Amino acid sequence: INKKFMTQKNFLKNLNKTMKLQELFDKSVEIKSIKKDKYMWVADFIINNKAYEFSAVNDEPNEEWGIEFYLESDDEIKNIKNDITGTGDELLVFSTVLKIIDKFVKEKNYPNISFSAEEPSRKRLYDRMVKTLSSKYGYKLDKTLNYGKKRYRLVPE
Repeated sequence: INKKFMTQKNFLKNLNKTMKLQELFDKSVEIKSIKKDKYMWVADFIINNKAYEFSAVNDEPNEEWGIEFYLESDDEIKNIKNDITGTGDELLVFSTVLKIIDKFVKEKNYPNISFSAEEPSRKRLYDRMVKTLSSKYGYKLDKTLNYGKKRYRLVPE
């Protein structure tokens, strides 16, 4: 009986964590603009007066889309910041990116998508994010690690 209780307790604990994470991902900001053609799909959003961009690009129609998002900088020399920004808005940024991915995936009819991460904290967040994406859209997940960089590839099942 104690073993069964622990299993239920662990289940409830994990369910609570999942629900809290989902609540965090459910908060997002308005998408300011979307620009697109057959090779690119770009969306902009602003959080606390900081401009972010989501970008999906493919070289060949009907092929895999590489996606990324980043903080745009006022510095002309370094106008894009891909690493962890330290703004304290990462959950709001990721939830907005998930909202944008939702729009992108539905509009492009569930395309193959890929993205990568180097930083340990971003890898952990991406691991959670791909679980959401794969279960929500029926994607099969392929993860590879090469020289410390984790690559995620989502393909419709």
